[in-house]
Amino acid sequence: MKYLPKSKLGAVIAVLYLLFILVLTTVGLSGGGGHGNPAVLLLALAFILTLPTSLLETAIMDYISPSPPANSSAEEISVISILVVSAVINAIIIYLAVGFISRALQKLFKKPIK
Repeated sequence: MKYLPKSKLGAVIAVLYLLFILVLTTVGLSGGGGHGNPAVLLLALAFILTLPTSLLETAIMDYISPSPPANSSAEEISVISILVVSAVINAIIIYLAVGFISRALQKLFKKPIK
């Protein structure tokens, strides 16, 4: 565990990312249906922001259950589960990336100039 970085900035950015995805998902799912609905755009933005993992999870969910959900509540549950798992995985990646980058920058600037 000593090789994993501890970064307050990484934690703050990861939490802000999770909150942003939560807000997009909540507002997107609470909006009514209909054509041209901005709620659909908010859900699309949430999927775009969680893209690498949400695309993989969508493919896995389609492989497990190729038929569409029977009702709208099952569809909402699948959308929420995909977005939550993807957002958590991406938040962990963000936290670690910020930690490693900040550690590398600290080591870079601590070296004495000859």
